[in-house]
This record gives sequence, structure tokens and C-alpha cells, in this order.
Amino acid sequence: EALHRLEARDAGLVAVALSPDVVCATCHDALAHGERCAGAKQAASDAGDEESEENAKQPPSRGSSKRRAHVSAPAPVADQRRLADRVLGAEGDERMRRCVVGHVDDTTPADNEPSLVIVTGVNVRGGANADADVDLALSKRSYAKTRGYGFAFYAADAFGESMGELPWEFGKIFMLRDAAHRHPNAEWLVWIDADAWINPRSRSVDLLELYLADAPRDRLVVLANYRGFNTGVVAVRGGPRGRLLVQSWLAVARAQLAQCHPHDQAALQWLQLWHLNGSDASQRAPYGFDCTKRAGLGGCGASASSEHTDTAKRPHWSCIPLWHAALERAHGARAFAHLGGRPGASSSLSPAADSPASSPGAWNDNWPVGDVVDRGFANPEISPFWIAAESPRRPRLQCFRCVDTLETVSRFPGKNFPRLDDAADPGYLVNHKGQRLFYAEAFRTQSKRPNAPCYVAQRTVDHFKP
Repeated sequence: EALHRLEARDAGLVAVALSPDVVCATCHDALAHGERCAGAKQAASDAGDEESEENAKQPPSRGSSKRRAHVSAPAPVADQRRLADRVLGAEGDERMRRCVVGHVDDTTPADNEPSLVIVTGVNVRGGANADADVDLALSKRSYAKTRGYGFAFYAADAFGESMGELPWEFGKIFMLRDAAHRHPNAEWLVWIDADAWINPRSRSVDLLELYLADAPRDRLVVLANYRGFNTGVVAVRGGPRGRLLVQSWLAVARAQLAQCHPHDQAALQWLQLWHLNGSDASQRAPYGFDCTKRAGLGGCGASASSEHTDTAKRPHWSCIPLWHAALERAHGARAFAHLGGRPGASSSLSPAADSPASSPGAWNDNWPVGDVVDRGFANPEISPFWIAAESPRRPRLQCFRCVDTLETVSRFPGKNFPRLDDAADPGYLVNHKGQRLFYAEAFRTQSKRPNAPCYVAQRTVDHFKP
């Protein structure tokens, strides 16, 4: 499909106020920027002549010096096609029909131009994960088919060359971008992570529309109310504005502004703070948010030592605490005007008298600012983003590691927020992880007979923690 040509196709979308070096990192305008563009060499590769089929079948060897040591090279094309066939081909059709709990086989086919498209993908893997990847993808495909949505599945390895040295976690940005081009008339594209699945208790209702209908027209991204702007489930508005947002997301990634965990999520955190700070083109660390290896004093994943007592400069594994710290600074700078509270106070917020009702319930005035943002109370200030919380009309959009039941969101082990309103639906639509529960309740698992249509090897079930 000549995926590398997407760079040239999107050239007219980089009309944002990102600083020139960040815009340059999108690799769209290499000829105009010339050698001044850090991404010019990558752009030349992406926008050049289509590679021969022979070259495409011979990707760089794993551990190649052309890629970071911790990023594996793409799988062979034949393996990518095999993965796609297991999800989208006749084999996937049969397994989905027989095995996915709640699947309805006689639904109306999705329109040729569906208004909502579910997007997902995963790298070619081996072992227990490989089988689970297929079954979890079939859960999402079945849901899309049942509700009449479009469905886009990708072998993420197909984007390996376009990604260059970016870690695979950023692959979802490329997949969303490709899906947006393939479905130019879609109103929303909803990404769901490879290790997430649909709760069969919630699939009979058009819930996705309920989450998205509440988002104002100026909001281009809808997220669930979980910690750290989690992108396990993320909806992007279709059309030119949504594609521009995706391009900006990619620009932040390629400018190396999100080098540490949670990678693509950290890039979105950076964009949120950048918009909150007035979209100032000169800012590379809005409100002091620095998710680079430089900030980690030696690299991502470095453990803190007694030599580093300054929390802001301590080596870090994840940038989520750094994002929350930046939100605290933003609050001190009166960025969250409608929330009230004491400007500059580290962890104190209280509702302003005229605060709009952006989410059910009320917040505790001792909550950290990050929790207030993550739970949807700061929605008026975080355009173009929107947090969709549970309500009496709908359950929670995403539960992280719900391992006990399909009926209610569990507080642990996923550290999910408790419900803010007792009247809100206690359930959830998407379970991010919790694969053991998936095989127990959402998939008609047959682990005794290898020839059974819904056979799941015991090693696959045992692979996942309860």
C-alpha cells in the first residue's frame, strides 16, 4: 500500500504553531527545510520511490544498528500477512462466530463509509501472546460487526520503516493516521489497544456513541477517566481537524519530546500541556514538562539513587508523575480558572461557584490536580481533549485490569478510580488487560481438545496473571 507515501499526502496538514524544529520532525517538508530539518533523511526515505517487493521482504535484521537496540526489527511480510489472515480471513470469521461471547452473526454489514471505525493492531509475536493477540482482536472485530462499525486491523510491523527509530509503542499513531486516510468520511476513529477487549455485558448498546456525543465540537480527542491520559482507548475525531491532531501527535514523537514511558501517551500529555499553555511555538517543555532521557539523568528506566534528592531531577521510569507535576504548576499559574482553589497550592482544589458540570459528582478539595484532570473535572480547560466519565446512561469507558467480574469496575489491582456518583453505571465497556477474565467469561474457551474450534492452549491462559 506504499504506506510511506502518507508523509507526502499529509504535507498540507502541518499548519500548526509548533516550533519549526518540531514541525520539521514530522518529516513532511524535507525539501523546504533541507539539511536544517533533523528529519530530512527520514523524509527522503518515506517520500521516495516505493521499495521493491524483494526489499520489503528483507527488513533489517533484529538488533540492526539502524534501529535502537531495544526496538526489534519488523517481522517478515509473510508473518504479517499470516497474522492479518488469522484476524480478518476465513479462519478469523469462523473463530469469531463460534467463540466470541455475545457475537451476533446476522447483523447488518457496516456501511462502505461507516461513521465510526474501531482501529487496533499488534506486532507479530510468538508464544502465548501470539494466540491471545488474535482472540483479543476478534473480540473487537466482533463488537464492530455487531454494532455496524468499521474495523481496521493492522500488523504493526508494516509501519516499521516509516517509524524509523521510534519505539513500537508509537505505532498506534501511524495506524490511526492510516485509518483516517482509508476512512475519510468517518466521524470518529476509536483506537483500542491490542491487550484490551470488549465486555460482553455491555456490547448490546451503542455505548461508543454515548461517550462521543457529549464531546463539544472543538474537542478532537476523547479519553477514558483513567490515570495519566491513558491511550488504551482513545477516540480521534475524523476529518482534517482530527488528522491534523494526529500529525501534531506524531510531530511531538519524532521531535524526541516523549522518550520515556508511557511513550505515545507522554506525547499526548505534552500536547495537552502545550495547548493549555497557549500553543506557544517557542515552548519545548510546557509548564516544565520534560519527558526526555536528559531529564532522566542517564536514561529512561534509571532507578532513583540517594545522590538525586530533587524529585524534579530524579531519574524516572515513567513521565506520568512529571505530567502531574506540570499540571500542578499550571494550576499555580491559574490555567484552571473555573476550578477555583488557591493558586500555587500544591494539591488543593475546590470548585468555583460557577464551575460548569463537566462530570457527575464532585471532587475532593484535597485531590491532586492530576486526578482532577484525569477524572474529567477540568474538561473546560483542556481543549481539544475531553475526558468521558461514567454516568447513569453509560458505564466506564475503560477499566484497567479488571480481573474479578464483568459487572463492576474493581478498584484494584488496576488502581481504577472509584465511582464519583452512586447513580452512575458501575460497569465498563472495555477491559484493558484482565486476559484471564476474558478467557473465563468473554470467550468460549475449550482447552482440552486441540481440534476444537475454540481451543485455547492452557499455556495461553496460564500466561496471564489473575
